[in-house]
This record gives sequence, C-alpha cells and structure tokens, in this order.
Amino acid sequence: MQPLEIAIFAVVLTAVSLAAAQTAFLNLPEDPEEVSPINKVIGQLGILAAGFALFLSPAVLGIDQGLILIMLVVAVAAAVSLKKKIERGLQPQPEKMSPPESVISSHEPDPTVAWCGKCEAHTLSGKTTVDHRNEYGSVTSSYETACCGHCGGSMLWNVPAHVRQAKNWTLGCATIIGLITGCCFTMYLLLNEAIGLVLAFFAAALSLPVLGMVAWLLFLRWQWCKWLRNQPRRYLSYQPKRPS
Repeated sequence: MQPLEIAIFAVVLTAVSLAAAQTAFLNLPEDPEEVSPINKVIGQLGILAAGFALFLSPAVLGIDQGLILIMLVVAVAAAVSLKKKIERGLQPQPEKMSPPESVISSHEPDPTVAWCGKCEAHTLSGKTTVDHRNEYGSVTSSYETACCGHCGGSMLWNVPAHVRQAKNWTLGCATIIGLITGCCFTMYLLLNEAIGLVLAFFAAALSLPVLGMVAWLLFLRWQWCKWLRNQPRRYLSYQPKRPS
C-alpha cells in the first residue's frame, strides 16, 4: 500500500471507530440539542468517513483496496448493531398485555385482515396525526396516518398478504439491480470501460434503499409467521373465505 492509501485507511477507520464507540458505549441523550458539540462533531465525521468509504473509496483507492475499506467499515457498524441488540435482549421486557375484545377484528389468523406486530393480534385500525417540525420546534406540516386502534403503533404494511406481495416485488427489484451491478463491474474489468464503473456505483447506490425495504418487509413477514406458528393447531390450515 502507498503512504497515501495508508493515511486514508487510518483517517476513515479512526473517524468511523470513534463515532461507533460513542454510540455503543456512551449514553448519549436522544434529544439532539442536549448532545455536546464534540459528540456531534465526532458523529458527523464518522458519517462523512463512512460515506466516503461506501461511495468514493473504490474510485480513489482502486477496486481491491476500496472493497477492503468498505468491508472494514461495515464490520464496525455490524459490531455496534450487534452490541445494541445484545443489550436490548438482556434488559427485562415488560409483560405484554393482550388487547381487549373491543379492538379485536378477528381471532382467526387471516392474511387479508390488518394485523399489529406490537399487539400480535388482528386489531381495528385508528388514525394518528404526524407533525413535521422545523429546527425551532414549530409545526410546519401535518398529516394523518393509519395506526393500531389499541397501541397506536404504525400500521404501514400491516396486512400480511400485502406484505408478502411487496416482499416478492422488492426481492425481484433487488435481484435485477444486483445483476445490473455485476454486469457493469464485469464490463469495467473486461473492457476497461470507465462508464461501466460509474454505472456499477450508481446501481449499487440505488440498491441501498431497496435492500433496506427488503429487510423491513422480511422483518414484518417474520413477525407474522412467528405469531402464526404459535396459534392453536385448528388455525394452521385456515384459509380466508372467498366471496361467492
């Protein structure tokens, strides 16, 4: 490695590691205004360093060195995420109360009926108002969105059949984007065409929100399937009634 490459690795990994360390080990306030300026600076530098590693490092350092830096940054982020999950798992969980009968829409599992992951039941939907505030705390806009009529949790993608359909579509989109990215990288490696590298990075950046949506839909699907397996045996073969 050249001295410049070593310096870039050192700066990026130091910034990312410091930001990750303060997230993992310091009990920072949830309100951004209460966070000290030094912690804000460390966090912003970590975000900038991670952004450089993910989107610019292959072009600056080369494909091989860039991929190594990306994997190291992802490993640091994964370690922090794992630590957070372990800590949440060790904390005592409050006993979950069953929703009252007045908010239950169906006792039988039905993938075509709204289902709340927090209540783990088919609950009636309600409405809640979401406010957007500016930096001074004033409401700039607001809109109504569906929520669980019992716990008030978000009811976005709350119908299991819709979740399954959306999951299949997003998986298909992610597969297509992955194939395009691979083809563009192959074109760059075989033909040494710079446009191939540019298109590959563009496709890879486009895949990030798609992969995030896939992960979210898979989580919702996992919640539903886990609850379904715990239902009485007489419900496991339940099929929703079709209109005659």
